[in-house]
Amino acid sequence: MVVLKTIDYRGGLLRFRIPGSWLEEYEPDGGGTFYRDEADSGTLRLNILTFEGNAKPDKQALLKAVASSGPAEWLSTGNAFVSYRETGSGTREPLTVFQWKVANAVEPTSP
Repeated sequence: MVVLKTIDYRGGLLRFRIPGSWLEEYEPDGGGTFYRDEADSGTLRLNILTFEGNAKPDKQALLKAVASSGPAEWLSTGNAFVSYRETGSGTREPLTVFQWKVANAVEPTSP
């Protein structure tokens, strides 16, 4: 049985679970890396982008934000979501990257 730990990324901006044995590294200006400290293990790299505007984006704008990479779907949380896979070559061997994009609209802040 795999023991999981909960990550409250950037004070709860995003919450997810990873195996309890994985290491965590955080960049001072954003971004995080999560991985098992073993050769050839997978790595989860996380970056969150935020954008400000004058109005809350509508559903179509959210879908468009993530759908450039493939067909988007709606999650039960109200977020737009798309996942896809990219392949290429790392420094010595083939590399597969699994990408997730999630869009969430919030009310604009007052000036």
